[in-house]
Amino acid sequence: PRNLAKPATSGIVKEAEELKKKREQFEIKDKEEASELIAQLKDIVLEIAEDASDEGHLYGSLSGHRVAEELKKQKGIAVRDEDVMLAHNLNTTGEHPVIIEPFKGISTRITVKIVSTKNPR
Repeated sequence: PRNLAKPATSGIVKEAEELKKKREQFEIKDKEEASELIAQLKDIVLEIAEDASDEGHLYGSLSGHRVAEELKKQKGIAVRDEDVMLAHNLNTTGEHPVIIEPFKGISTRITVKIVSTKNPR
């Protein structure tokens, strides 16, 4: 009733093969772009200033979205929010490792350094 399946005629099989080739080409292109992005991200230390207590605890935490925004703003490198992998909440000052994975299996680690602006709330 939903017409999701089609009979395997020679035209349909040929169309499916063409779609598969296109997908493979897109995948190769995406891998190449991801590799280029990884090269740009190598050895980056991203410094972000945030309000923090005297003990170094942030009044909130940094998200992957914020890290992606700061990469674009400070370094001119665009990454998608979902490519930023946080091992834990970034809610203290100091250096934190963050994984950027623009393509499955292709990733690099950057350092996010959070510094206090010393503005108590």
